[in-house]
Amino acid sequence: MLRLFFRLYLRLILGFIVFVAGVNYALYGVMKQENLRMTRAMASGQVYQLQQYFNPLTPGARPAALTALQAHFGLQLSLHPAGGLALSRAQQRELAAGDFVVLSEDGALTSTDSALILPLQGGQWLQVTIPPDPSWLGWASLGANLVVFALLAALLWHWSSRHWRDLAQLGAAARAMGQGHLEVRADLPKKSDLHQLATHFNQMAAQLQLLVTQQNEMIHGVAHELRTPMARMAFELDLLAASSDAAEQQQLQTELRSELQELEQLISEMLSYCRLQQQAQPWQSVPAADWLASALADAELEARQYGVTLIGEAPAQHCQLEPRLLARALSNLLRNALRYATQRVEVRLTAEAQHWVLTVDDDGPGIAPDDRLRVFEPFTRLDQSRNRASGGFGLGLAVVRRIAQWHGGEVSASQSPLGGARLQLRWPLKYTPAGIGQQENKDIDQPSIPPTLN
Repeated sequence: MLRLFFRLYLRLILGFIVFVAGVNYALYGVMKQENLRMTRAMASGQVYQLQQYFNPLTPGARPAALTALQAHFGLQLSLHPAGGLALSRAQQRELAAGDFVVLSEDGALTSTDSALILPLQGGQWLQVTIPPDPSWLGWASLGANLVVFALLAALLWHWSSRHWRDLAQLGAAARAMGQGHLEVRADLPKKSDLHQLATHFNQMAAQLQLLVTQQNEMIHGVAHELRTPMARMAFELDLLAASSDAAEQQQLQTELRSELQELEQLISEMLSYCRLQQQAQPWQSVPAADWLASALADAELEARQYGVTLIGEAPAQHCQLEPRLLARALSNLLRNALRYATQRVEVRLTAEAQHWVLTVDDDGPGIAPDDRLRVFEPFTRLDQSRNRASGGFGLGLAVVRRIAQWHGGEVSASQSPLGGARLQLRWPLKYTPAGIGQQENKDIDQPSIPPTLN
């Protein structure tokens, strides 16, 4: 911390000195002529009185008169023979013409090196000089500067110590994350200047934690899903090796192909789910009714196959969303509802105070309260049937949740007024990058990597 403090302090002091010197230099060039004009205007009265006082006197009588006048005159007076001072030719010409000369670097009588030279009759010059400063004034000026520098150092120490403390906390959190503690967060007060940086760090940490958690869930889910078909294939291969009946061998080969197709379908769904981690297209403003009608048109054929009536309703206004992803989410919600509905599925898109709400109701058996959160986890199938045609792999609603997270929203399950399940997907009315993906876990503030579909 001392290294940071001294670097900042030295740079601040040097910058201040350079600034003051630069300002003085600039003002010197700009104000010198104006100062000289004002000085001549203010001194002309005293110059006239001094000339009126000394000119009637002979050169020999002037020293005594000067001594008598000096006791009552605040400035120092001295007599010199004409030409006895080192003056420029221009200044000598001014004195020869009867005018007085101002000796000052900035044109003002503000320092001990400033003086007035005025000509007297009889070949003499009178010099009027600013008296020297008191001896203590230099020490007082030095002390004042030291006090200012000390106060500046104290303020800078206070500022840098606070920043160093916050940086140390961020560094400790980063080291902990590097050691595998992904749950660690940087807890900085809101008044801290690094609070925004800490917020982004926490979002990054939460996203890493989410990705690792999802990766682990995916690995465990894949291992579980692969175990059953692989066990069946191993058993069928043993039967095939032991069988000598041609018909039985044909049957076993058909079952093996079916198991391979099942594995291929599982891999395809996993790849589709993983692609949701990639970059998606920007949000668009689309007519809500047209978008919903287009999405429902794709599900009409499946609804007729199940013998289910599909009803949709949307307001006559525009909504902001990523059309492809929301269409994919609605397709998964509809596929789930149509699979379990008895006669009717209703879809409504409504605008609330802060969110759009996509609601899918069915009149099927519904979802038990204990399963309404678990149903959105990958590889979760409430239907324990091993028939993939009816149960699927349990990734459809997990995809819906990921799409909702990328939109900065959430998905939930509840009891439908139709008697079955109600699945609702919510997302903000307007595109808000800061809120994207922060609904994955209510206890941690985290973004979500935007998804895409290939």
